[in-house]
Amino acid sequence: MPFEEPKSLLEIAIAVLARLNHMDGRRARRVVNRQNILSVARIMIDTDGVEKLSMRALAEKVGVSVATLYNLFETREAIVRAALDQVLADIKPIVGSLEPTMTLGQICQSAVSISDIVFQAMSPSLLLAVMNDAANPREFFVEHHASDGIAPFLKQAQLDGELSQTADLAEISSTFEAVVYSASRFWAMELINAEERNQRIHTGLKLALLAYATPRGRTSLTD
Repeated sequence: MPFEEPKSLLEIAIAVLARLNHMDGRRARRVVNRQNILSVARIMIDTDGVEKLSMRALAEKVGVSVATLYNLFETREAIVRAALDQVLADIKPIVGSLEPTMTLGQICQSAVSISDIVFQAMSPSLLLAVMNDAANPREFFVEHHASDGIAPFLKQAQLDGELSQTADLAEISSTFEAVVYSASRFWAMELINAEERNQRIHTGLKLALLAYATPRGRTSLTD
């Protein structure tokens, strides 16, 4: 066996950098593949519905192997949930920019506006695919409660005296969630249009708030 001279520190450093660059390249390709897969999957869902979204057909359209697809997403349902996560990530800055001292009337209107932004970014087909996710529905409901973003504002409204001190904030949040869910499902099934969907959300949320509003809060809601 030939004797190998010890490598210099420079040679070792170059070898380490080359390996890191190779790893970074793999990570970059993984990110690009994931984004491409989600983009194509959303188009396929919008066009033909989730029923016709097969892993093999998706891999062919993206231009990757089926093995690569399964390496990034274990199931078709995981792709649907990732597409939803993508939509929700886009609206996080909008929710984060809201003022914490909104009146009840502003809370109600903001909830409608945020819902409308979500639905503009999500096709009815994708929304139905998310709602009909039989693989793990609990994961969706735990992680993506429609009421999560509104809870801090309800607490602030109570501190500001617009909601009574005995108001059950958890009950209001649950009502918000039910209102948004039912209105969005009717819209996704094309039983109502976007304008009627928003009107149902606005009316439902307003009634939920009126049930616990103080005189000051009722004034805010009816102005």
